Amino acid sequence: MQMCVLTMSSKGDGICLSGYDLNNGRWIRIVSNDEGDAISRELMSKVHILDVIEFDVVRYVPIRWSRENVIVKNIKVIGKKTEYEIFCQYGIDNDDLLFDDGKYYVKEKNLAYLTKTLMMINVKNAVIKTKLDSTEECIQYMEFKYHGNIYHLKITDLSFPYTSRDDLTGMILENVIVVCSVQGKLKPNSHCYKFACQIFDIKNKEDIIKNIKYKGDFYE
Repeated sequence: MQMCVLTMSSKGDGICLSGYDLNNGRWIRIVSNDEGDAISRELMSKVHILDVIEFDVVRYVPIRWSRENVIVKNIKVIGKKTEYEIFCQYGIDNDDLLFDDGKYYVKEKNLAYLTKTLMMINVKNAVIKTKLDSTEECIQYMEFKYHGNIYHLKITDLSFPYTSRDDLTGMILENVIVVCSVQGKLKPNSHCYKFACQIFDIKNKEDIIKNIKYKGDFYE
């Protein structure tokens, strides 16, 4: 199987690696075990965003909050795709809601109704915000409007500029493609949070902006 890598995001001590199956445009999320745990950063040290990787499928291991999970072996990089090819030929999502509703989380009772737990959407004028967590670590969020609903999602994109202070607070992302995911574990409050796990800046990339292909559902 061949996949174009579209996310390399932080997930605990490992990486959440996902992308498009180049045969059909469906999402694949590569995990290390049946529980959906992240793969090691060392294993993916030579893999980059937009790389085309080839691998053998060991088995599919979907769970309620990660429908696209698969365990693989023999991963190797065989090429690379462009942003234009992915956004304008394979296409991106344009669903009315980001997963189940207009909130920043998915309720446990709604997990059974999700047809996908990864989406890629076009967002304009997103605002970067920060806050300190319980360990005083600075957490970055992006707040944006999508089809009339306001979302604020934690940023887990490893390539996004990180600061331990609030230097980026208020920064505007004028035109970006964002890969969003449902969190890989159910929280004690019976919610799964939604994350911004990869951000592609397409400001001033007129060839892409004019030719973005929209799909209602990758699983049609």
